[in-house]
Amino acid sequence: MIHQKIQVSKIFLYPLKGGAPIALESATAVSTGFLYDRNWVVVDKTGKFISQRTHPDLRLIETHISGDAIFFKNLDTGERSGTFSISPNSKTTDAIKIWNDTVTAEYVSAQADRWFSGMLGGSLRLFHLSDIYKRFAEKKYAGSEKPVSFADGYPFLIISEESINDLNSRLKNKVDVLRFRPNIVISGCKSYFEDIMKEFSIGDIRFQGVKSCARCVVITIDQETGLKDPEPLTELSKYRRADNNIFMGMNLIHSGEGIIRLGDEVRIIKLLQD
Repeated sequence: MIHQKIQVSKIFLYPLKGGAPIALESATAVSTGFLYDRNWVVVDKTGKFISQRTHPDLRLIETHISGDAIFFKNLDTGERSGTFSISPNSKTTDAIKIWNDTVTAEYVSAQADRWFSGMLGGSLRLFHLSDIYKRFAEKKYAGSEKPVSFADGYPFLIISEESINDLNSRLKNKVDVLRFRPNIVISGCKSYFEDIMKEFSIGDIRFQGVKSCARCVVITIDQETGLKDPEPLTELSKYRRADNNIFMGMNLIHSGEGIIRLGDEVRIIKLLQD
């Protein structure tokens, strides 16, 4: 076991898959991850989700939630979408594709489609996570049926500030932790300590590290300018490559619900080598 105190240093929410993050002082963990995290997704005319891989301007779409209402804002122009219900009134559903999963999701509205299509280009539609039709994390790693939102695969992603600092010590141009789109950032540990955090708790919530996160070209997109650069993928490939993938951060499943706050202690239960 370790003796240093590990704490939650940053919390991020991404209501729109691929969209701008929301930095929070506290967030509520529910069965699918943080409340509202990746609960909305934009799909193309084939029903496949879009991401910054093909639509880097997704990074400019900020989500605003107040009560039962939600709207989206273009951070570049200030243009706002219409206001929609968090739970779409139409209850119209359709099958959409999130990677290899076919998911039944709730359609939001034609007004939302026009706004997203106008901003991002193409024929796009907006969908909301259904309370009825579930999606589950990959059972091979999760071990059982663990609900997940429209996130790539798992309810949470964790990374340490020390890992980012180590990476930046190797780079000419430093990168921000948001390149890696974590939900929980921790500090007070060794770099890449998240790799071996097999079981731990934050408050009343117990987490398991189930799969290191394989990174793609999204981490090469500057979140302020939208420009792509080979880094940090090139540098990471020198020392974080395994099985033809490049890894950074740890995917988590969890049990329990509750509030996670900045400064909360991360209590280690089991390390990978234990």
